[in-house]
Amino acid sequence: MTSKNPVKVLLVEDDTDLRENMTEYLELTGYQVTGVADAKGFYTALGKETYKIAIIDIGLPDASGFILAKYLRATGSNLGIIILTANDAEVDQVKGYKAGADNYMVKPVSGPLLESAMQGLLLRLQHMPSAAEISPSACDVPCWHLSMNRWVLIAPCGAEIQLTALELKFLSILVEAKGETVNRHRFIELLYPRSDTYTGRALDAMVLRLRKKIIDTIPETDQPIRTVYGSGFCFSHRIFS
Repeated sequence: MTSKNPVKVLLVEDDTDLRENMTEYLELTGYQVTGVADAKGFYTALGKETYKIAIIDIGLPDASGFILAKYLRATGSNLGIIILTANDAEVDQVKGYKAGADNYMVKPVSGPLLESAMQGLLLRLQHMPSAAEISPSACDVPCWHLSMNRWVLIAPCGAEIQLTALELKFLSILVEAKGETVNRHRFIELLYPRSDTYTGRALDAMVLRLRKKIIDTIPETDQPIRTVYGSGFCFSHRIFS
C-alpha cells in the first residue's frame, strides 16, 4: 500500500515486545500505527485521533478486549475491528464476533497474515460512509461504559470516574433500565436495607456526589444522570457494561 495517505491503525496489545514488533512491521508496510498497552490508553487514543482499523488483544490488564470492541460498535462506528487472542476456543470466537469484530485471529499471527486481513477490511470500508471511522468527535457521541470489575465509569472521551460500591450498584441499575426511568422506591429497595425518610435523603446525597464527580472530572460534559421529578432517575445517554 502507498504511504501517501497512510491508514491510521489503533493497536491495543499489552505485550510490549509483540506490540512494538507489530507496530514496526505495519509501519514498514505503510500504515500509521498508534500502539497502546491497555483499555485506558485505548480510550485516550480515541479522543485524540481518527482511526480506520482497530487491532485489539483480548487479555488486557484493565478490561476485556471484547468490551472495547463492543464500545466501538456502541458509538455507531463501522471501523474495521480485528481481535487478537491466544485462545482459539470456539466460544470465545463467537463472543468476539458478537462484540462486533470483523476478524478473529489467534496469536501468534504473522505480519503478512495480519496485513492481508487488514487489506480485506479496507476493501469493505471503501464502500462505507465516513461514519466508518471513529474520531475525536466520538466524544460528542454520548456513549458511556460502566466497568463493573474496576468500579469505574468511563466517559465517551475516555475519562474515568472511580466509583464507590453504592454508586456502582446505582449505575448498574440504570444500565439495566436502558434509558428508562427507574422509580425512587425501586432504588431504595435495591440499595438500602430499610425504607424510611433517612434512606430517601441518603439516596439524594449519593446521586448529588456522583453528579459532582462527573462534572469535576469532565467539566464540559452534559450531565447524564437526570432526575425525573415525581418519579426517579434515568441515564440520558447510551451506557453499557
